[in-house]
Amino acid sequence: MHRILGTTVLGLGAVLGAAALAAEPPPVVHHDVEIVFDLAAHTVRIADRVILPAGADSFTIDQGVTLWLGPDAGGEAAEPGAFLGTVAGHAWPGEGPAVVNVLAAAHQPTDDVRFSRENVGGEITATVGEEGIWLSGDAAWLPRVDGALHAGAFTVDTPAGWYPVLSGEIVDQREADGRRRTTYRITEPVDGISLVANTFTVTEREHAGVTIRTCLLQPDQRLSDLYLERTAHYLDLYTDLIGPYPYRSFTTVENWFPTGYGMPGWTLLGAQVLRLPFIPYTSFGHEIAHNWWGNSVFVDRAGGNWCEGLTVWFADYLYKLAESPEAAWQYRRNQLKDYAAYVGGDPARDFALVDFKSRHSGATRAVGYGKSMAVWHMLEQELGRDAVLAAIRSVYAEFRGRPAAWSDFFAALESVSGRDLETFRAQWLERAGAPRLELADAARDGDQVRFTIRQDQPPYDLLVPIAVGTARETVRRTVRFARAEQQFTLDVAGAVSVAVDPDNDLFRRLDPAEIEPTLSRVLAADQFVFVPPAAGAMVRAATAAFAREFCECDDPVLRDRGRPDPAAVNVIVNPDPGVLEVRQPAELSIHGDLVFIAGTRYDLKEWDLVYAAAGEADATDLVIHTRSAQRLEHLGGRLGHYGKYSWLLFPAGAGEVVKGNWTPAGSPLVAALAPRDR
Repeated sequence: MHRILGTTVLGLGAVLGAAALAAEPPPVVHHDVEIVFDLAAHTVRIADRVILPAGADSFTIDQGVTLWLGPDAGGEAAEPGAFLGTVAGHAWPGEGPAVVNVLAAAHQPTDDVRFSRENVGGEITATVGEEGIWLSGDAAWLPRVDGALHAGAFTVDTPAGWYPVLSGEIVDQREADGRRRTTYRITEPVDGISLVANTFTVTEREHAGVTIRTCLLQPDQRLSDLYLERTAHYLDLYTDLIGPYPYRSFTTVENWFPTGYGMPGWTLLGAQVLRLPFIPYTSFGHEIAHNWWGNSVFVDRAGGNWCEGLTVWFADYLYKLAESPEAAWQYRRNQLKDYAAYVGGDPARDFALVDFKSRHSGATRAVGYGKSMAVWHMLEQELGRDAVLAAIRSVYAEFRGRPAAWSDFFAALESVSGRDLETFRAQWLERAGAPRLELADAARDGDQVRFTIRQDQPPYDLLVPIAVGTARETVRRTVRFARAEQQFTLDVAGAVSVAVDPDNDLFRRLDPAEIEPTLSRVLAADQFVFVPPAAGAMVRAATAAFAREFCECDDPVLRDRGRPDPAAVNVIVNPDPGVLEVRQPAELSIHGDLVFIAGTRYDLKEWDLVYAAAGEADATDLVIHTRSAQRLEHLGGRLGHYGKYSWLLFPAGAGEVVKGNWTPAGSPLVAALAPRDR
């Protein structure tokens, strides 16, 4: 389970086998299982005829479930156990198959589940009830063997009208006597079994030999049509770019609590996330791409989790490339801003990519997703897009159904390009941090542009983009920079300016002057102080409710008398007079209920304004202007989706959020050119 542009791809005949020799396919646990749910009792009863891989003499399962083994299903009467989230080992009773019988109760509450770009918190692994059924692949609810995949037949018994979804293909489905029995068969082994069931409205179509479907909690033909169209688009896109889709179906499932999961052949999206207008064009494609990376080619985690960054490069970033060069540049810049906000200069938050396992914080996302994506972009700058895609396609062809490591991708990249990439690999995968560049001594000497670039020790080996501006055009060059300090000379007639890495093609530490205040710089803080206005009990109560959602805590710190804490990250609601003197950006003015941003007027009776602003002690504060205490209460859980922006305007009624960024102070990597003194 995992939390475009046309191109010419090189012929693969010469590069198949370029990756390191693929490991043997992982062992497989074969199941022939019947899973029966009792909604009123919140229980699941499992009878699993299991065949362990050769050489395995034990299995693990959740420590809390009631379990007994024997030659047949059923048998012993038992009281249900409860999922504990820890596993226990059990010896296998002899050769050949045996039946593992399980009885367990599960009714974890879903009210506190949170899932957003910034935070993943309060997740659950198992619940059975009238509101829905969810058994996560992270819950050990079926027998497991370390390092083994799962395949076989899975028969799910639910009340009539309920539709279960798990990986694999439906081979039988029938209703009788108030119950529905649905049998799935998994022939392409998977690394975990997740199951969801509910009273879905199911819409199904065929596309290029693949069954695509939506499972929605309420009938919504427009939404179903949108996701079916997007599914077909992404399946075609990735089949062309990577190779054949590895499964026979893809299902989009709406969940009754917040999730954003991708499993082999399906995705589970919370109802609110599913309806966000940008999701079908961004995160949804990311989850489909995981069917190639992570679900089909598995991650050899001994060398670090490569698949999140590669999936971002193939999805989120690819969509920005298709949109425009400006959108792609802004996306790369946002990754650098995230790194600055969530990691910064704190070595406790930074780590090498070979040590990335999974996302569990803003810092792990900034490195494991953002930096990893940037590695693929820099490889594209070094080798060319065609060579990178050819190498990736060879890895998919070689490692489908097997684990792959970063080393396998680099072996393929070296074979395709004929380049030794050991220095590149070591500095970007094994080294924590990022280079910090400095431009110095920039001057014009006739038709020559001279400048010096510096970086910290030990130096990185970088292919640095340079932009030289003239009165008529921008001349773009690249220079190889592998020292702590190096002077360069470029021949460009009529040069008036020079810029180092102007499009953020390198993964590097931004200078503070390059970074405008954004919500992510607030969201990255460990603690917040919430500052309601001095007067107004209703707004103060609404601020407390907002704060609990925003910081995902029960006892947020509320400041008295409406004055911010100069030593803290403040979230200021309806600021009292004088509070904004050091916090109001130059591009913003507020006069009563009227807000002006870059010359556009908004009325606070119709909009709620949220913006990031420079606070005291180099902190970034968040400021909120609202005319409705009720609307304020519901803003806290929404802001995590908008970390990259400086300001947001939420409509009082239906409508899209208006958003944007303040203009950064400037970049010390850009210099105007004056004639060199003689």
